[in-house]
Amino acid sequence: MKKSIIPALVTMLIPVMVLASLTEVMQIARQGNTAFGFSVDSDGDFVAVGAPDENGGAVYVFKKNASGELVQLDHINKLADRPSAFGRDVAIKDFGDDGLYLAVGAPDFSQDSPWGTIHQDVVHIFEFNTTTEKFESFHSMYRNDGDGCGTAIDMAAFTEYKFSDLEGLPTIQLVDKGLLLLVGEENYSSGDGEIVLYSYSFETNNWKDVSISDNGEVLNHYGHSIALTDDKVHPLIHCRAKIVVGAPDENLNDIFSNTYSKKGAVYVYELNATHTDGFTIGNEKKLHQYVGLVQSGNTITQESKFGTSVDIANDKSTMIVGALKTEIVSANLQSEAPGAAYIYNLTNSSDRNASLEQPTNPSSKSEEFGAAVSIDSNGVAVVGAPIFKNKNGDTTGAVFNFIRTENGWQPGGLYLGQSENRVGFAVENFGDTILSGDPKAEILTVLKSVSFNPSILMYLLN
Repeated sequence: MKKSIIPALVTMLIPVMVLASLTEVMQIARQGNTAFGFSVDSDGDFVAVGAPDENGGAVYVFKKNASGELVQLDHINKLADRPSAFGRDVAIKDFGDDGLYLAVGAPDFSQDSPWGTIHQDVVHIFEFNTTTEKFESFHSMYRNDGDGCGTAIDMAAFTEYKFSDLEGLPTIQLVDKGLLLLVGEENYSSGDGEIVLYSYSFETNNWKDVSISDNGEVLNHYGHSIALTDDKVHPLIHCRAKIVVGAPDENLNDIFSNTYSKKGAVYVYELNATHTDGFTIGNEKKLHQYVGLVQSGNTITQESKFGTSVDIANDKSTMIVGALKTEIVSANLQSEAPGAAYIYNLTNSSDRNASLEQPTNPSSKSEEFGAAVSIDSNGVAVVGAPIFKNKNGDTTGAVFNFIRTENGWQPGGLYLGQSENRVGFAVENFGDTILSGDPKAEILTVLKSVSFNPSILMYLLN
């Protein structure tokens, strides 16, 4: 008999068979304990990959050629021979005629001074020089040591629709006005966390910033994960940027046991005002996922880490949240914590108009499904499970692909790494492919995304 064990609008699916179906297109590897693949981001034809353990940290930038292959465009090692974790997180944005920009987090930066060694967290911005075909320093944001600045960053554009004449015909054109840089500082105020939104105007060459915290929550690591969409100012259509912030250690009153535990939370904001005045951030919409599960009168509570990872489609319609410690209860009441991912329709007024896909691996009690997530405007969601075990019990990591259909979100495909790999540590939608970063094997894998495949998973409902 089918039965529901969590709140309405959320479906839990537990597979008993998994068939590999994501095709490997190409791999890019590095050697030498670089942690290549720790972070991955893309925009247009460009991909940035962080290698924070390479000689103080490095970032590799690739460009997709006419054949669809990734070719290295540049290798940035700004802080060579200096501890910095440069490349812990990366963000890349192609503004066309207005330039190609790269943001790199270096949360362990240190430099010598007359007063001794100074430790600071920093985010470096680079602009691509089309003449030298190299990224050159553009701007840097220095923050207090230990705040976590640079562990989570994202970049977007702010644009305006302008009316103009094109060959005598009235035309509406989308014009880039500048860039937005969102920085998470999960350790700010000893773990309370904050975010900082920077904006840079192409017209005035001025930087502005605004900071926001989480209204008093304590030690929740607000800013551990972040996501940002483009901001589009249209005279008739509401298209303001959305900001998503994960706070995976936020305490929550368990509705089943009336106790507090670190379930996690996600905050969603929308920009208002304009760059001329300096952007301001509207009131937050806070989301929790109640994941204490009840079966046969027994209560299971846990640290679900809801908000470990977040992403939002650039059309602002859907959001995905990873909760890598979410537990399930098996038929014999054994508790396992394989993790979970939740998809939200942000155009709906309900807080939890969501689908939940939670693959579980019978050979593993913890696979960290949801450690990394990605979602795009075309209805493709990707979830990483970096300590997934194969049927032999070898830790390979895994990448799961889900597709939005008229019947809801459905499984698309699965990719497993080699033994002792960490496939799925970082994931990114990239056109019709998927990028997977594996910092242990130092490999970036490009996978062919697949459409709905009803045979990939067979499900049992608890």
